[in-house]
Amino acid sequence: SEIVIDAILGIGIKGDPKPLYAEGISLINSSKGKIVSIDIPSGLDADTGIPHKPSVKADLTISLHALKPGLLKAKEYTGKLAIASIGLPQNFEQLIGPGDVFFNYPKRERWSHKGDFGYLHVIGGSEEFSGAPFLVGMAALRTGVDLVIISAPSSISSIIRSYSPNLVVRELEGRYLTELHLEELLLTSLKCDATVIGPGLGLQEETKKLVQTFLKEIDKPIVIDADALKAIASKELLSEFGERNFILTPHSGEFSMLSGEHVSSKLSERVQATTRFTSGNNFTVVLKGSVDIVAHHGQARLNFTGNPGMTVGGTGDVLSGVIASFLSWGVEPFEAACCGVFLTGYSGDLASKEYGDSLLATDVIEMIPKGLLNISSGEITEQRFSGLK
Repeated sequence: SEIVIDAILGIGIKGDPKPLYAEGISLINSSKGKIVSIDIPSGLDADTGIPHKPSVKADLTISLHALKPGLLKAKEYTGKLAIASIGLPQNFEQLIGPGDVFFNYPKRERWSHKGDFGYLHVIGGSEEFSGAPFLVGMAALRTGVDLVIISAPSSISSIIRSYSPNLVVRELEGRYLTELHLEELLLTSLKCDATVIGPGLGLQEETKKLVQTFLKEIDKPIVIDADALKAIASKELLSEFGERNFILTPHSGEFSMLSGEHVSSKLSERVQATTRFTSGNNFTVVLKGSVDIVAHHGQARLNFTGNPGMTVGGTGDVLSGVIASFLSWGVEPFEAACCGVFLTGYSGDLASKEYGDSLLATDVIEMIPKGLLNISSGEITEQRFSGLK
């Protein structure tokens, strides 16, 4: 043949090709015709460019939609490179989808035991706010965390405990959390896999100092939300924490406090603002909105799940709990944040079908298991891509 088309294996290959595929690859390589590989030469790792044994040695590789990173590192196998449009928007790869959740959600073996799937520490609550830490904790449990410990002031600890017997509540003396509680909070976080700090904490100066000192001393995966964001909203503190891979979950107003710039309602400008902010530090930022933006090191991804009913109070706390669940399983912060925004928004969409715009944060929590089941079974069928160009 004058031309041989290679379309045996794609970008999902793991390990050496199986015998039948390997035989086909060997036949292609032994042919005298020009070899054209579709998307990637069969057997080549799309990310690293490392060839498995055997891999096709193409004269021309036509990559679909965009060049895969590995193609640029394996010229011996790719030959000439070309890109073919398949009708997807240019920034389609920015879209967060069910696959993010599917591939990062842990599989439970028959002999799993308590602790295998994460311990989460929630630091929050104050005399005025008892619901926020509860919502974080319940969202995490519904996502699949094994144990949630809430550290809260004694003024509300009994109230939180009364909401659900599923939560472990640590009572710390006082109306608010202060630096007097620092040592106990650090010890609890060290025993857990991840921490959420901020929901309902309040804005007392003593509490802000606690947040600042805690973040300086802890070295664990952390989601910083709500009042804790306000406690670190200064250039000096952000610079000091810049090397830490904290997950920050601001809404537009909180992001303005952190970044010092006005946040536009235009999606493209919001993306630019978050990428600018994260390009000079190691933070992962979740800018919440009608389209959630997750940014890290100047890279941004977009989430289109969710609905206007989720403006109700408490859905941000739910999001923090879901993100922290993935953190507790060892998922990298950027990917954990992507999983969290998709699953929370999708659960909110399921709740909206039941309750319309009258949904509550607790309704979103109760839909998380259904959302996970739909994702694991492939039953999720509807996504909105408006805003992609």
